Amino acid sequence: MIEYEVFEDRLKNNKCLKSNLTLNNNEYIVSKKSFSQLYQYIFDEVEYKFIKNIVSCIHKNNRNITLFDSHTLEKVQLFFNILILIGDKYIKEREIHLYIFLFWDKLIWDKELIDNVKKNHFFYEGQIIDENDKFQQNLLPFIASNCDLIYYDNKNNSIKLIEIKNVDLDDRAISQIQRYYRNTNYICETSNHQLNILHLQPTLIIKHENLTQKKAKTSLIEYWQTFPTYFRELLNIYSFEYCKIKGTLKLINLKPKLKSLLKN
Repeated sequence: MIEYEVFEDRLKNNKCLKSNLTLNNNEYIVSKKSFSQLYQYIFDEVEYKFIKNIVSCIHKNNRNITLFDSHTLEKVQLFFNILILIGDKYIKEREIHLYIFLFWDKLIWDKELIDNVKKNHFFYEGQIIDENDKFQQNLLPFIASNCDLIYYDNKNNSIKLIEIKNVDLDDRAISQIQRYYRNTNYICETSNHQLNILHLQPTLIIKHENLTQKKAKTSLIEYWQTFPTYFRELLNIYSFEYCKIKGTLKLINLKPKLKSLLKN
């Protein structure tokens, strides 16, 4: 395992995590000398083992990493971008969860999901930050239930449940987001009276790449119609794709597209 203190020190001092060599321009976290295949966007089993440890370290220390200054955090994102460009061999579903959590304010949205985002209001995989906080003490442990991201707005007493899938809309996504919503709604209404939750909003972020293909459109509509009508009104649904020009994920609001497809 990679020690977090070593990771942080070398990242901030622009050193290769493996060799301790000073990194050149267009080198992020690891050097081209140590990871030649990576920088050619080629999957390599030997390099993969070390990179897997890097990603594991970032997962484990995700909250500390959100506190990095913007320049240091950008290095982490640029490293992840290389992994995304190589493809699914490096980036699995949980890495997409982590990417969206760490770089939320760098993502491109065609319609913002959350205005005036506060990073300390995000909870990744139900992790508690402050045990003295009422929401985290009394509610978060009971509503987390494997939901990828939870955003709590203490000013408006609202919760956004965000489920992220590295696949298209499917039975698993449909059942999970409805279960998280029902469980959370029940707990908010019946089991906790110290927090007056005024608004609960479920959100799905999926990987849907084929909006122009008739078969993909048909499949998306069929799955969408399996949601109860009331839930379709509540639910936010976005697709994500990598935008190479901007060097980040782009998220597209699917609801207007779904509504127009249903009319046709």
